[in-house]
Amino acid sequence: MLSPYVLHSKISIPYYWQAGNFLGRFFAGLSKGILLASICPKCQLKSLPPRQICIHCSLESDALIEVQNAGRLRTFTHLNLDSAQKYRCKDECTFYSNLSSPVWGIVQFDTCDTGLVHFINPGAIKKLSVGTRMKAVFKPVSERVGTILDIHYFDLDP
Repeated sequence: MLSPYVLHSKISIPYYWQAGNFLGRFFAGLSKGILLASICPKCQLKSLPPRQICIHCSLESDALIEVQNAGRLRTFTHLNLDSAQKYRCKDECTFYSNLSSPVWGIVQFDTCDTGLVHFINPGAIKKLSVGTRMKAVFKPVSERVGTILDIHYFDLDP
């Protein structure tokens, strides 16, 4: 019996995910520095990130409303990495790949019922606590491409 021949290699399979009309409008808003939330026509639940189907009523909605850029930190965590465990991210995340201690959090905007998970400014870690006022910091307009990463990170809202 022959021994199996194993070839170790990496295969790159690029793909694109179509956001569709509903989330496409959300991402287009981010590219303009505008936060959009969905609102259920029945129970009035406001979700950011937006959901086309209400998590309470299961009712479909196509409505998006603009949300003010102010909220509260609901929870957060940070990861301490030593030099042997370098945090890796795609090319579009170069800001985050250079961090030795990335911070993530969930921010609930003032007029919304749900929260958005994203990076938190690591320089603010000593001032963070549940309930801290936060705001989204957007990338410069020339660097925005219509993805969630158009929000560079969340920072303290003075």
